[in-house]
Amino acid sequence: MTTLAVVGGWLGIGAGLGWLAVALAALRGLRDLPDLEPLDRPPAGRVRVVLPTRDDDPAVVADTVARLAAQRDVSLEIVVVDDRSGPGARDGLRALAELHRDAQVVRVDALPPGWMGKCHACHTGAGLPPGPHGMAEWLLFVDADSRLGPDAVARAVRVAERTGAAHVCLVPELRGQTLAGRAVALAMSLGLGQQARGIEHDRGLGYVGVGAFTLVRRDAYARVDGHRGVRLEVVEDLRLGGALRRAGYRARVRFAVDVFDVTWITSARSAFSVMEKNFFALFGFRTASFAAGFAGLLAAWLGALLGPALALALDGGSLARAAALVGGIGVAAVVAASARFAHRYRWPGWLALLAPPAFGLVLAVMLNSAVRTLRRGGVRWRDSFYPLADLRDAARAAKT
Repeated sequence: MTTLAVVGGWLGIGAGLGWLAVALAALRGLRDLPDLEPLDRPPAGRVRVVLPTRDDDPAVVADTVARLAAQRDVSLEIVVVDDRSGPGARDGLRALAELHRDAQVVRVDALPPGWMGKCHACHTGAGLPPGPHGMAEWLLFVDADSRLGPDAVARAVRVAERTGAAHVCLVPELRGQTLAGRAVALAMSLGLGQQARGIEHDRGLGYVGVGAFTLVRRDAYARVDGHRGVRLEVVEDLRLGGALRRAGYRARVRFAVDVFDVTWITSARSAFSVMEKNFFALFGFRTASFAAGFAGLLAAWLGALLGPALALALDGGSLARAAALVGGIGVAAVVAASARFAHRYRWPGWLALLAPPAFGLVLAVMLNSAVRTLRRGGVRWRDSFYPLADLRDAARAAKT
């Protein structure tokens, strides 16, 4: 048997077992947001909703605020933080404040040094004095286009109460996606499902973040220094989740496609633009760490898809047959897990067949993020530039 056939065979076996483990964890990891039983008492505790916005369509923000104001079975206050919006959006937010008297609109005119704009806006909204009804026990951070059903917040608070969690994230329905956008979302959902498995059982230091819906208990938020502790983090939702987990707080993540939707990665092209600043940030902007992680994922993807074929083509012996069997089982498990995610997203099940090849597109998006960030020497986000050295220092500090 040739050396190349041996390498292909063992690569196929290893990759197949790895994908099988990921798929099994993803299948069992992510639960649905439960309904509120009609006879349940309303969840306890007041919620302050913080909505940071910069140059978002005022009509979109107004719709989000209206949906927040219509929340049932929960006491909440709404804070919209205008993070240096231009004249058009600024005027729209002024009109919003007049329309919704129960929503407070706060303006940020300058970004302090050493802060990401969104992090500073979240910090500003969370740190405002208590409202007329007293201090809120919970903080909920949402995006400008987080469209919530009328009992979404109450159901999330109830999950926190019943599980003893200080941090709850909801996974939304994704609207306006092309076929390629859905395939990428399914491929990326495998990682989220695997992470949710450990979080659900309070294992290790696994953590999660969904910036479009992050519910956190105020005392836990204060203990980890809130967004000040992740003030220069691109993936601030994940880093905040990591800080809470390291401090010993419990987290939960739930599918909530029946009451929550956003627009995210609508197409293959948008995947490159949306995730350009994010993927390299997941590795703390460390080139060596990214290279190792990327190489491992590339080997796992190619190994499961091509390793058995390579071994069979070159030799066809017992190792090649074993590689074909194990690699095939791994790929089939990925398709099965993706089919379950497709069902939860209310998409056709056959889309799951696109998840294994779509992982190659995810790898291309990852590589694009690292190459562009290194070439530029930092991250440009919403008209602000953040040098790579500062981002690396912040990433190191966030983990100490």
